[in-house]
Amino acid sequence: MYDPWHVIKGIASIFRLEIKNKRGKILKEWNQAFLNHLWYSVTSAEGDGSRCQEYAVSALLHSTGVHEWTEGVMSDVLTDSQLCIQGVDDEALLKYNPSELPGKLIHELEFKDHLKCNHIPTNLGEKSILSTTSPSYWVLLKAFTNDNFLNDLKRLSPYLTTSALEGFHGLVSNIYRSKNHYLTYGGFKNRTKLAILHYNNNVFDEIDGKRKVIREVKVKAKHRGGDIVIKKIKTAPDFTWKKEIISEVILMYKTKRDQLIEEDPPEDDDNDISDEDFLDNVLNSDSEDSDD
Repeated sequence: MYDPWHVIKGIASIFRLEIKNKRGKILKEWNQAFLNHLWYSVTSAEGDGSRCQEYAVSALLHSTGVHEWTEGVMSDVLTDSQLCIQGVDDEALLKYNPSELPGKLIHELEFKDHLKCNHIPTNLGEKSILSTTSPSYWVLLKAFTNDNFLNDLKRLSPYLTTSALEGFHGLVSNIYRSKNHYLTYGGFKNRTKLAILHYNNNVFDEIDGKRKVIREVKVKAKHRGGDIVIKKIKTAPDFTWKKEIISEVILMYKTKRDQLIEEDPPEDDDNDISDEDFLDNVLNSDSEDSDD
């Protein structure tokens, strides 16, 4: 399993090249929709490679106005949909015939579980339907049905994403391990552990539905050449885990303190050992143990 970002980036580059041609202008309004659909395919499949393949290839049907189809080999379903759209009954009349697509998998894989679009039937969007007779659609058809792409779809993980890694690195460097501060090996290691706990708890809260989207803002995305994207602002994370760690540390502190007092009670019973003396005793006892 690996990050879907690299696969989707490859499809995005195909879109960009085709959009530069006059014939491909219609793809401009479909570009982001196809990329979003690929993300949807990966996350909705939840690691099921076959289902991810079905979701992804179905975008070719949706974009041409087909929102429900029959079970069968993918290339056959694509061919039948084109025959229906163009109102012909002979494959020889098709300008771009899906049954003649290069590659092997598209002629072996089948639509089994995903047989209709998951959107509301009345919500078809405002984009123009792609023409199955256009050269740009043929470029798109080959991109979504080549063997490498279909093989990659089977191995994509909805969890192993580059954005997640970047989010973790941002958390580490901005809060726990600032790059302009020198840390001992022990401090570096412990701060990294805290960052991991912090990040994992944020992820668990999102999975459990504890973090809600409270508003959306529009920002410019550098990775998309300054295009405007929607950023979701969520509720503050729950830091209960930090309080639990602190409670355990305090409990261990008191337990160790009581143990030291019991083993070596102060001469004056009326005087309790101070926190500073306790810490000194702990440090000294630890160093003595290590010397032995």
